[in-house]
Amino acid sequence: MTGHERGGGVSKVEQRTARLAVEYGTTAAAKARQFLINHMQAGRISESQALEIMAAEKEAAEAKFRAEREVGLHNDLASLGAGLTATLTKSGKERLEYQMKLRGVPFDLNAPSFDELPVLGGHSEESLYQMTLPTGMYTALKRDENDQSTLIEHPYQITFFTTSRQIASNVSWPLEPNIIAPKFDVIRIESVGGDLWQNPDYTPEGQPSGRGPAPVDL
Repeated sequence: MTGHERGGGVSKVEQRTARLAVEYGTTAAAKARQFLINHMQAGRISESQALEIMAAEKEAAEAKFRAEREVGLHNDLASLGAGLTATLTKSGKERLEYQMKLRGVPFDLNAPSFDELPVLGGHSEESLYQMTLPTGMYTALKRDENDQSTLIEHPYQITFFTTSRQIASNVSWPLEPNIIAPKFDVIRIESVGGDLWQNPDYTPEGQPSGRGPAPVDL
């Protein structure tokens, strides 16, 4: 994890994941109550037993959600506020740098910066890089080419906006120019506000997860 803005030793990403997990667990407990209410009315189980079952369902659902979110099964498909870091492959870094030159991304305080990360092995002997966008945003949504009213949640590419404009408290609007990376070049994105996008084809450390076909650089 890139560890954006920690409060009390817990990152913003972890804080957001915890909030979402509670919502997920509360929904699971409510579903359990709906299932159990007839058994309670029939006297098959007591209210205290039902509450124990509901609490167990809530706890299990929260743990399941946290584990699944960490491996990319509950991604935030776009960041809401400004600022992010992204873990990229070497080819992803080079691809984005090339686009920056083509699109005239200004090299100022808001420009993307890249830092090489330690090689952990298992990633085709290729270095990984952390890209920082101080006021940038991302979206993992794209329109269906055959239906302009439809948004696809599992795109082939990730769009990074190099800067943004704040329009409300904790809410920003992405601004051009943007730079685009194929999905297989992006391993993980964490926004300053706690949004998370994890590529399910990789572990958070950048190694192939084995949950899908090995990423290839086309």
